[in-house]
Parts: sequence; structure tokens; C-alpha cells
Amino acid sequence: SLLCPMPQSVATVVGLLDSHYPMSEIVVVLDGSKHINLFKQLRIRYRLEEVASEGQRVYRSSRCCYRRLVVVVVEQEFDRGVMLDMAARNSIYDYLLTVSAQSRLCRTTVGRIADTIAAHSREQVDVITTSESGMVALSRRQWRRCGGFTALKEPLQCENVVHIDYPLLCYSTTER
Repeated sequence: SLLCPMPQSVATVVGLLDSHYPMSEIVVVLDGSKHINLFKQLRIRYRLEEVASEGQRVYRSSRCCYRRLVVVVVEQEFDRGVMLDMAARNSIYDYLLTVSAQSRLCRTTVGRIADTIAAHSREQVDVITTSESGMVALSRRQWRRCGGFTALKEPLQCENVVHIDYPLLCYSTTER
């Protein structure tokens, strides 16, 4: 699951959906009080429909090719850790990849992370790190052990860390 709190534009979401790995989901968290226009644009473009959820407004695309897009709308802005936890609670996959709104993943990033996990047994990979950005992926199991992103302290103290040495970010949208 790719978790992205507060994307800056529709282009950010388009970039995340363009990951060339169809078995991933993108969970976006928006502040409904500040990002009204962005939400309207996403709702129209991806035909977002509200799904049942306790205490949050959660939307999923009704377009078959974008069913992996989930949008969580909150009524106030929270800090990044809280918003990542909201995204994680609305995700379904075993690994959580946090993405900043200003970054763009390489098209092969999700596939490379999946290959790294596949090269080990699932129980042997709790955290994936890179030299360029530190922790990039966290298992749902480890997320629960840590008490969520809000309680997460780096460096993360766990045994099952896998390090990969290739870049996962293509560029930052602020550098374009």
C-alpha cells in the first residue's frame, strides 16, 4: 500500500497510480476543509464513491482500472504521523510504503520492493531501507508493534531489516 497524506495536486495521484505494479493500492488522505477543489477533481476524474467506514469519509474509485485508489477525507489537518496512521488503517496490503506529497516514485519502485520481499520469507522482512531515504517500507505487523507512525522512532529497533541499494525516487516535484 502506498500511503500519501495531503497530495498537492491531481498530478501527484496520477504519478502514484502510474507505478507499473497493479497489485498495489494508493491511499490518499485529504483535509476536506482545505482541499475541497482537489477532492472534487479526484472525485470526478476517478468516479469516487463513498464506502462504508467507521468515523471517516472513505472513497474508492468505481472505475475498474482505478479500483486500487482509496481517498480518506478528514475535516481537519493532522500531523503527518496521524495522517499516515489513518491511511494505514484504510489499507489492505501487508506492506506500507510512505510517500511524501512532493516526491515522485520511479515507475519500478513498487515492483522492486515486491521483489525484495519475495526474495525472503514474509516473516523475515519487517522494514526495507535505502541509502537515499532511510526507511521506505514497513510491514503492517511492525507498524502495529511500533504503535503506528505517530509512535515510530528512527532508527527503528527491529531484527528483520532489509537494505536495498537502488534509488526509489525519480525526483521531487519541487525540483522540477
